Amino acid sequence: MLETLTFGFLGGGNMATALIGGLIARGVPAGSIRVVDPFPDAQQRLARDLGVHTAGAPDAAFGASDVLVLAVKPQQFREAAASLLPHLPATGAGNLIISVAAGIRLQDMQRWLGGRTRLVRAMPNTPALSGMGMTGLAGPAGLSSQDRAMLPQWLKPWASAHGSMAMTRSTLSRPFPAAARRMCSISSRRWNAPRRNSA
Repeated sequence: MLETLTFGFLGGGNMATALIGGLIARGVPAGSIRVVDPFPDAQQRLARDLGVHTAGAPDAAFGASDVLVLAVKPQQFREAAASLLPHLPATGAGNLIISVAAGIRLQDMQRWLGGRTRLVRAMPNTPALSGMGMTGLAGPAGLSSQDRAMLPQWLKPWASAHGSMAMTRSTLSRPFPAAARRMCSISSRRWNAPRRNSA
């Protein structure tokens, strides 16, 4: 299923790079992945190392991606959403849009993205970048079963052999569910705890 989809990443930092590498490892063609990053050095690195399409700003081809990931800092999210909005499909179910920006509520995403409802929040903790941590996912109650089934497949780079993932429903205005936050916190503490030398 993944290999038939197109992906767009707004932001080309560590989180985006980890996910893109995982998608390619699972059979998604690099040519099906577009990355927008304002920094030429990041564009060159991603194109050279991963073979993906890169650009400095969103365009119609980027906005038509089946799955869009906003991998930007929280303080940049609203501006990033504004740059993306003119290039999104005007009608239909549209793209699945995923945010990995901490503290951005689904309600805010919906308002800044023109009322769209195929939205998901992902909350990876730091060890998740190595596939060893915890990633919490939250989406509105109306998110389709197909979208819910797909998400764990392509987010596995954040929770591979030794990690875990949780999907929970959330209202648009509710902060990220406390249970998922606690799970992420516990996972992070375990990862960072000093290890005892074996006798």
